[in-house]
Amino acid sequence: MRWPAVWAVGLTLLFAFGSWLPAIQFFSRPSDYLPLHMMMESVSVAVSAMVFGLAWNLRNDERNGLTVVLGAAFLAIGLIDFAHTLSYQGMPDFVTPASPEKAINFWLAARFVGVLAFLAVGLFAIERIPGRLAGVGFALAAALAVAVWRIGLFHADLLPRTFIAGQGLTGFKIGAEYLLVALHIAAALLIARRALAVRNNDLWWLAAASWVLALAELFFTFYASVTDIVNLLGHVYKTVAYLMVYRALFVTGVRGPQRALVAERARVTELEQRWKFAIEGSAQGVWDWNAATNTVYFSPRWKTMLGYDEAEIGNSISEWESRVHPDDLPATHVDLQRHFNGETSFYESRYRMCTKSGAWRWILDRGMVVAHDAEGRPARVVGTHTDVTDLVEAQQALQESEARYRSMITSMAEGMVVQDAEGRIVAGNPAAEAILGVSANDMMQRKLSDQAWIAMREDGSLFPADEHPAMLVLATGQARHGVVMGIVQPRGTLVWIQINAEPLLHAGATRPHAVVTTFTDITQRRQHDEAMHQSEARFRAIFDAAPAGVLMASTSGQIVQVNPAMTRMFGYASGEMVRMNTLDITDPVDRKVTRDYLAELVAGQRRSVQIEKRYLRRDGSAFWGTLLMTTLTNETGDVIALLAIIEDIDERHRARTAIEEANSKLEASLAELARHDHEIGLVNQLYQALQTCESEQQAYGAISSVLDNLFASTPGSLAVDIQRTGVFEVVSRWGGSETVKQRFPAEECSALREGRELCQRESGQTNPCTHFRSDYTDACCCLPLMADGRALGVMCLDKVLPQNRDRIVDMVAEAIKLTLANLRLRDMLEHEASHDPLTGLFNRRSLAQMLPREMARAIRGSDTLAVAMVDADHFKNFNDTYGHDAGDKLLVELGRVFRERLRKSDFAARYGGEEFVLVLPDTQLDGAVELLQDVAAEVARIRVNGAGITVSMGVAMAPDQGDTMEEVLRAADEAVYRAKANGRNRIEVAAR
Repeated sequence: MRWPAVWAVGLTLLFAFGSWLPAIQFFSRPSDYLPLHMMMESVSVAVSAMVFGLAWNLRNDERNGLTVVLGAAFLAIGLIDFAHTLSYQGMPDFVTPASPEKAINFWLAARFVGVLAFLAVGLFAIERIPGRLAGVGFALAAALAVAVWRIGLFHADLLPRTFIAGQGLTGFKIGAEYLLVALHIAAALLIARRALAVRNNDLWWLAAASWVLALAELFFTFYASVTDIVNLLGHVYKTVAYLMVYRALFVTGVRGPQRALVAERARVTELEQRWKFAIEGSAQGVWDWNAATNTVYFSPRWKTMLGYDEAEIGNSISEWESRVHPDDLPATHVDLQRHFNGETSFYESRYRMCTKSGAWRWILDRGMVVAHDAEGRPARVVGTHTDVTDLVEAQQALQESEARYRSMITSMAEGMVVQDAEGRIVAGNPAAEAILGVSANDMMQRKLSDQAWIAMREDGSLFPADEHPAMLVLATGQARHGVVMGIVQPRGTLVWIQINAEPLLHAGATRPHAVVTTFTDITQRRQHDEAMHQSEARFRAIFDAAPAGVLMASTSGQIVQVNPAMTRMFGYASGEMVRMNTLDITDPVDRKVTRDYLAELVAGQRRSVQIEKRYLRRDGSAFWGTLLMTTLTNETGDVIALLAIIEDIDERHRARTAIEEANSKLEASLAELARHDHEIGLVNQLYQALQTCESEQQAYGAISSVLDNLFASTPGSLAVDIQRTGVFEVVSRWGGSETVKQRFPAEECSALREGRELCQRESGQTNPCTHFRSDYTDACCCLPLMADGRALGVMCLDKVLPQNRDRIVDMVAEAIKLTLANLRLRDMLEHEASHDPLTGLFNRRSLAQMLPREMARAIRGSDTLAVAMVDADHFKNFNDTYGHDAGDKLLVELGRVFRERLRKSDFAARYGGEEFVLVLPDTQLDGAVELLQDVAAEVARIRVNGAGITVSMGVAMAPDQGDTMEEVLRAADEAVYRAKANGRNRIEVAAR
């Protein structure tokens, strides 16, 4: 509204100023004014033509009412003004001679057509005129102009006089001008009212144009001569008004829709971007099928779900069909056709699809028809793909699990029933039917506490129904176990069962909604127990009358029963001995061997054992006796007790011992000398073997080989801190030792913690070193291997060596310690020479040694070798922003990613700064790019100080890009520069 008002007010002020101007004559003769008049009228005619042209092009718009009305009017106005221009005095004859009255007649006709058009705009809100009707309107406007031409040229005598030579303008002409002024003012007010109501700035321009035309007509009511300034201003005002009309229609018909189109395009672009983010950010792939052309749009997620890149799958429906499992494709077509036939509101199918790697993934495919063609056939179908492999596999696993449990319950020998909250049986297995003696139909909806089943206690009394284990569980929510009950089957057979009852609770509930009752038929066991009682009575009679000492002990050695001869032999009362262990009456010297025999008997390794050993009487005196111990087993062969017969042979043993001692001393001396020579030879052999070892692994093998012979009777193991992390791993065992854990931290070994040899010399004590098996309580010894105050390893012996063998152990430990220290020192020096100290990757020197060797091998074997140059993007900016410590951490993380993601046959080297070289033997280009994409994705997940980084990679193939290291590295480096130039965070392949 502002600018139309500015123009209207400004031209009104100019009008007020112009009306006071004197009648200045610019030309002495009217003929001199002719060129200027023709120029101004030509501009008016041209603007009228522009208005018409604009209206003609916009005749089919949705809101074309205003443009069609004014376009038709200005078509007529332009044609009539053209006749007015040609009829001006001084112009060549236009059919009839030119004259002032002829020009005035055409002038007034054009002005009245214009004011009527403005009144129509102000009075009628014409939104739309159909295209054909608009054409009719333009034709009528042209016909009106032709009619005015005909009347003005050939029938001017029918018109009122507007000019009389020698007298000037007639009253009709002046009155007509004032009428035009009044109509234009009225039209301006009507249009302004509409503009205010609908808030349309274009209508304000039309109101201003009508107002300016009123001012123009006022100029033409008081000019003194056609050549004075007032007449000139009237023509200028008319031209300005026409331009205002053009401006209003141009904005309404062209600029406004154009701006709306730009805004709509921006909105559509934003919606498309949101849609793209939505579908790509979800876990679903999207497809859009044009059934008419049989082409399909597959979203990037749809392709990556199957392991493909964007360019690897086209837009044909065959791309989908060829990857669907052949067994699933027919059913999928049926589901799709049912949706096309209108049988289902949407299409849904689940089937297997083949991925790029050849694996099958389960896909849930959903979609629907969103458009039909003219014949009602599906024209466009849109849908989504969801990977449901995990769900399908979980369902299959659940079904298999249910089948296994169902099979297991059905095949159980133990009866099982499920009872509801009222105690009624709702499920049961075949074993329950057999034990209870009823069929499944008879058992259902009954209670185990029903009087139909007679239940009794072990003492023969009846079992009350409300004390049945299942009913107690339902009442209290507490499980019941081991309840023994007698059940009289319908056919009269008494069956003894042992019952366990467990409650079933909903989450958060305290009262069970059901109970699971399991029961075992123990009838035969009770009968067997009765037979056992009778057998025990017979055994007791024999047991008490035996002349030798007899005792019965548990598998742990606890004495549970002794006969009178045993109490007389040891001097204890019967009640005292049953509180003792068999080891308590054994001389401490023989306790270990006794314990070992006991363990073998209990483990089933022996059926019986007969030895001579020393015992202790109640008064503390020792005597020799023979022990015959055998095992007592149950029906399954498990050892349940030990039976021992002891005879006092003390006198006989003393005489025999005196002879044996003399012989043994001589043999022991000879054996000790031979053994010592043999051990010294083995130690020397160990020294020689260790000196030739090139690695720790070779040393471990040599140690095991020698110590198997050297310590054959003393099992043990060697544990080494291989990774230098304080966690020790057993690298060598000898003598069949299995007592030490395979891996254990230093804190579990007291010898390592204290840095000195520690031995447990007695059996049966708690071992201070927890790296031994928890059940190992024999004597043991740990010898730490220390170098420069650091523990390299520890020797663990399952037994404590005699003191005369300590020197041998020390020599072995010293040899192992020196060998490990030397090998580690050499490995450390070699590693520091070949590896980057920050990232732990190979350094440039190692790369120069290894890469030519790999290239020669690839060329010799006609294989391919991929070499990738990797450069961290914007690493200097990262350093400048977060500091060099953060930059070093980032480089360390890059090294970790390369080590974890590369294959064992690959290797990575730090080339310099933030540049790295990855060497991928036996790798084709596609495989190399796929592996590098995986590496780049993992790098993008690195975060240091909350920030991350990306890498640019260049790949070159040997021998395609060269058969020397320099050529291949140069090609890969050029590819890296191309990756950086193309936007970074990408992989470029070297040009061939």
